[in-house]
Amino acid sequence: MDCREVQSLIVPFVKSELTLEEAKDVLEHIDHCPDCKEELEVYYILLIGLQELDEDTTGSLDLHGQFEEHLRRTRAEIDNTKFWRAPKMVLLLALIAVVLVLVTHEQEWIVEKDIFEKNKYEQVLPTYNPGNAILMKIQNRQSRNSVLIDKKKINKKKQSSLKGQNGEQDEKEISDN
Repeated sequence: MDCREVQSLIVPFVKSELTLEEAKDVLEHIDHCPDCKEELEVYYILLIGLQELDEDTTGSLDLHGQFEEHLRRTRAEIDNTKFWRAPKMVLLLALIAVVLVLVTHEQEWIVEKDIFEKNKYEQVLPTYNPGNAILMKIQNRQSRNSVLIDKKKINKKKQSSLKGQNGEQDEKEISDN
């Protein structure tokens, strides 16, 4: 900020009408420019002195001390906002990180849920394959046929063993006679 810009902001600075950023720029300039600081003090003494005379305040007329106090308060206000601005930024970044983690975790959970649901339905409702259906029918027929064949074999064995027993009984009856 150059001297001309500072001079245009002197009255708003004295009346505390500047933004903190503008006030900071003015303070940085007057720290290195004694002419602008002197002009700022002259305006401060004139404006505040006249204001106090108009209000008939019986307070101290140590206007130079009041000017230095105004500079100190303005610097303190700027420093306080610096102090709070950094933690707010850190807090904002932390909040953004937490939201991103939660959103990512939620998306992972949704994907896992979808995979689980898909697998659940695939296990309960297998896809229909006509070739598998034909093979199943053939296997069922073969197993039914083999059961029928086994039953026939068992029946034949029973009949032959019954014939054998009947034949022995007939021979015993004949030999007994």
